[in-house]
Amino acid sequence: AGSKASKERNLSLIASYNLSLLRLPPEQLRQFIWLGVLSEDVTITEKMAATLWQLPERQARAVLINLKYRALLLTGIAQRDGKPAFRLHDIVRYLTQSLIQSPAVPAQPQELPGLGLTMLSAHQTLLAAYRVKTEDGRWHTLPDDGYIHAHLTWHLEQADRINSIHLLLQERTESSRNGWYEACRSIGQPAIFVRDLLRAWRLAEENYSAAVLDMLVLQWRYALIRATLNNVVGNLPPKLIAILVAKKHWTPVQGLAYSQQIRDLGQKIETLVLLSPLLPPELQGDLLEIADTISNTYDRLAAFVRLAEYLPQALWPRVLD
Repeated sequence: AGSKASKERNLSLIASYNLSLLRLPPEQLRQFIWLGVLSEDVTITEKMAATLWQLPERQARAVLINLKYRALLLTGIAQRDGKPAFRLHDIVRYLTQSLIQSPAVPAQPQELPGLGLTMLSAHQTLLAAYRVKTEDGRWHTLPDDGYIHAHLTWHLEQADRINSIHLLLQERTESSRNGWYEACRSIGQPAIFVRDLLRAWRLAEENYSAAVLDMLVLQWRYALIRATLNNVVGNLPPKLIAILVAKKHWTPVQGLAYSQQIRDLGQKIETLVLLSPLLPPELQGDLLEIADTISNTYDRLAAFVRLAEYLPQALWPRVLD
């Protein structure tokens, strides 16, 4: 009965959203539908929306605010520069993805017009919009917009640009350092590089039989990079990470980023606890995000208990769930 009630409630919400979408001007409807190409549970910023919609940031912000006013967007966690941010409800995301693939000219008058695209081509279009913002097509030169660094390789995979992921991890800076690692480190999120490294490693394994020698070389390379990163982070005790942040040698964002790379669970939790009182309010929510990545339920609960007093009240419903 509960499942039936939940299904009926979702259908009712979809019908309600459809009514709101029918009232949108055609261009705003297209802009709204394009949000369906974004990754799940992401923060939508005006900078990212400006790239997606090919608009100046001020106009993108106005569109986002209007969509929020129409209850088509939810309020997201404010950006570190104080600017508003937004997010999609899960049902709305499902609806936008469906409309991306729906015909541009609907069969019935009461149906909403879609974009008439495949999800593959939608991801390719988004990547093309970002690529023009790079220097000579080098992805590590992308400006930070609060979204693309964390989701670039996901979009590349969705666009079936697998080789581009391997090439991304081989890009070099002018000083011959790993370009993508330096890009992620420069925005205080080296953990993004680690996640992308693991994605590339997985893809190399999946394609092993198609190009044995090439994929074997890539896997060895990724293993060596991962071992080097683990060795560096593993040699930093939690107290040292906290001291580096407290003495302002590292930013709080860098401290959190390194805590994400710690493999020893006890050290990871201890680092988060020591960093907690050093974080500004806008970063306290990141504690929960990192603790939430702990796969073992009991250990994740233990981390929540240790971090509880530092979490803002707005996050408590998630903690209690």
